[in-house]
Amino acid sequence: MRQKMLEYSKMILSKVSFSRALFQKEYRKSLNILEKSEAEALREWVQQNYLHQKDLWYTADSSAESHIVA
Repeated sequence: MRQKMLEYSKMILSKVSFSRALFQKEYRKSLNILEKSEAEALREWVQQNYLHQKDLWYTADSSAESHIVA
């Protein structure tokens, strides 16, 4: 079930990547819902898939970083 939440989060982020505000909102929600290891996996996935759109995820990632870092 947990793996499904990670995949679901990736799907949602893919669908809202057209909007910075929506992407950041959904990214923050996902980081709060997922377990620490899954949140780190999602963070890496976002960086790999949206590196060319750093402004899309960087702000959201910065505010949620405390959730990820142990």
